[in-house]
Amino acid sequence: MKFTFKNFLQYSCGVGRLPPPAKECQDNNGAINVLTDLIYPIPWVMMQNKKPPRSKPQINLKNFDRVFPFGDSLMEEIFRGSGLRRDPGKLTPPWSNLGSIQFPLASDTVQQYFKIIQDTCESDQLSMPIPEEGACSTNKTLLLLNSGVWDLLEDGSLNREKYRCQAKEKASKSKTCCNYDNEFNDHIQSLRELLSSIQEAYPNVAMGWKSMTAVHVHNVKCKENKQCMSRVKYMSSSRAETIFWKQKELIEKEFPDVLFADVYNFTRSRGHLSRPGDGRHYQNVVGSLEFKDALDDESIMYYD
Repeated sequence: MKFTFKNFLQYSCGVGRLPPPAKECQDNNGAINVLTDLIYPIPWVMMQNKKPPRSKPQINLKNFDRVFPFGDSLMEEIFRGSGLRRDPGKLTPPWSNLGSIQFPLASDTVQQYFKIIQDTCESDQLSMPIPEEGACSTNKTLLLLNSGVWDLLEDGSLNREKYRCQAKEKASKSKTCCNYDNEFNDHIQSLRELLSSIQEAYPNVAMGWKSMTAVHVHNVKCKENKQCMSRVKYMSSSRAETIFWKQKELIEKEFPDVLFADVYNFTRSRGHLSRPGDGRHYQNVVGSLEFKDALDDESIMYYD
């Protein structure tokens, strides 16, 4: 018996590891995306047809009375895939609407992120029961947070008054992140500041962090779309994995009370379910499975 594995060589010669502004003068990201077949002979073995036991959720939502999610479009996919968007307030526990974060987590944006959390915690317009002391006054409230893909894709252009090669639209949303930052040190320091600020302002609230998701540059199909090519110029699996491990290390060492939902390997093995031509967003079924694996059981699940 032989098994054939599809192997994508996305970059070569370390090009995928390059941080901004190394590719400033390139028209594209330099990915080669060569597909090769790896064939392995495997002895035939009789397999028992047993259903594997269902794993426990990484963050058990049954421990909370309400969930406040904050994050980017990858957090939004949990809403889209699991059906949360239909009526999040009627789930058990109820969810607030997504606090949308459309910028990287950097030292010049971290207080903007915190302000969005603060506005939700202190809002009197929440359509769910909350304690008199405030929604974030108790460990029965879970703040579910994420950041990563925006940080991965940033080109650091706001750090440069002009481009050396040609005039370009400055799409960057941070002046402090990314340039020559192979280890995403600005992002990690900002994550440290964000979690510390939340702990100081709301010492009793529970926090969860949804990990970085994998990216699949071999599924990107920009063709001649210059805006698309510019946006994915620094997308690579190696850089995404650096963010994942750096976030995980920080939270495990310095914030052991923050719950960690690890979905990186889950999404890394599902490149075939990424959205066509995109490379970083996933089809609805992945949002459903991601929710089920990371957060809770079928008792509050909806499926599209």
